[in-house]
Amino acid sequence: LAEKGNSAAQFNLGLMYDKGDGVRQNFPKAVKWHRLAGKQGNVSAQFNLGLMYYSGEGVARDYEKALKWYLYAARQGNIGAQFNLGWMFDKGEGATPNYKRAIKWYRLAAKKGNSGAQYNLGLMYDKGERIPREFDRALKWYLKAGDLGHADAQLKLARIYDLGEDVKQDTPKAIKWYKLSAKQGKVEAQLKLAVIYEKGTRVEKNFVYAVKWYEAAAKNGKLEAQSRLGTFYLRGQGIKKDYIKAVHWFQKAAKRGDPKAQFNLGLLYERGDGVQKNPKKPVKWYLM
Repeated sequence: LAEKGNSAAQFNLGLMYDKGDGVRQNFPKAVKWHRLAGKQGNVSAQFNLGLMYYSGEGVARDYEKALKWYLYAARQGNIGAQFNLGWMFDKGEGATPNYKRAIKWYRLAAKKGNSGAQYNLGLMYDKGERIPREFDRALKWYLKAGDLGHADAQLKLARIYDLGEDVKQDTPKAIKWYKLSAKQGKVEAQLKLAVIYEKGTRVEKNFVYAVKWYEAAAKNGKLEAQSRLGTFYLRGQGIKKDYIKAVHWFQKAAKRGDPKAQFNLGLLYERGDGVQKNPKKPVKWYLM
């Protein structure tokens, strides 16, 4: 069918070569069949060609050709292509930066529920660097993106309500959005929640919650969280005292240059808490 010009078959064959589904993966052949289908107006093939030219899969990377194929797909209503066009006009990839066009394509994708487009529209209206700043519009798009689960939008909303800039400060709303973002793995949100609950910033102190979020951030590699988590295990606040775990987290932070972790690690080696007592080790860490 593909050889006879059936665009659906051509697209499916292109997809098979792209994914290595039933055939050996072959990006140049994927491009060939997607192009044949795309020239017949197959919107999915047009979008995939845009992706392949953008990333340089099976063809030399070419932003102008990526833009061309995205345009074909976007004009047929492909949401992903509309978002990608917004991005390319926003960043000046394959074309001169054109913020009116970026907003046009972001808005089309955003209205169809693309949370990335909604968030990027929010950023553009919020920053007001290339267009007049309109915070109300920015907030509207942040909220839409946040409600759809966009972690960066949720973090942005949390900061807006936490700092009370442009809106009335609202701690419950800030915590709500921090938690939603943190649960999706945003380490900045995890760390912020930990600090809020440790210090009792406009909420009741809760060391159990502080430990929970420090641990999440520490496991995501946040240096400050690793050091603070070690301190909580050392003191037994919000969690059972555990010198071995304190050493574990202090070592991670100390090796990355955290001075408090280095000092605490030296102290533990000096006292022999959680580690074998070693008179040389404290000197090493105290001198760092």
